[in-house]
Amino acid sequence: MEALSGRRAPDLFYAGVKYRPEWLRRWLAEPMRVRPAGMFPAANSKPGGERGDVVDASELGPHETVAAENLDAVVSALGELRWGAERLAQPPPDVPAVPPVLAKLNFEKFKGCGSCHRTAADAGGVSGPELYSAYDRLQAPFLWSYLGDPQAWDPVAPMPDYGLQEGEVGKLIAYLATLSGGKR
Repeated sequence: MEALSGRRAPDLFYAGVKYRPEWLRRWLAEPMRVRPAGMFPAANSKPGGERGDVVDASELGPHETVAAENLDAVVSALGELRWGAERLAQPPPDVPAVPPVLAKLNFEKFKGCGSCHRTAADAGGVSGPELYSAYDRLQAPFLWSYLGDPQAWDPVAPMPDYGLQEGEVGKLIAYLATLSGGKR
């Protein structure tokens, strides 16, 4: 818990294998909160509310922006941070075709992901990053690797390691694709 409580932002030493450059460029110019309750949700959320936990963002403050003239340089520099690249399957496996209803059921009921992650701006948990932009935000090889073994990327990550096989990871990624408008 202590290792997480001191974090103020996500680790960037593997940003080049994690984030899609086009998303990163947009986000740096106009940042929006990806983690509704910040990096340490216990400090910024409380149980209750009609749709789950309630976020108190008063201590979170706004994200810094990057000036337009510096965007290319910052995105390029972050793209060079490639720790963990050896963990990535190249190319990543194909995302399976999963009917949206079954993908949602798998995500919410069978895996319980909605208790920590939002699937819309007003639906789902607040302790993990929101997932309605995850497929647009994260590179496919990183998604496959991270969902298969979260602690390989961050030993203190609160994301549980369910020991998912490739097919199960694919079903979750198929659902993330539907949340982003079905683009794969």
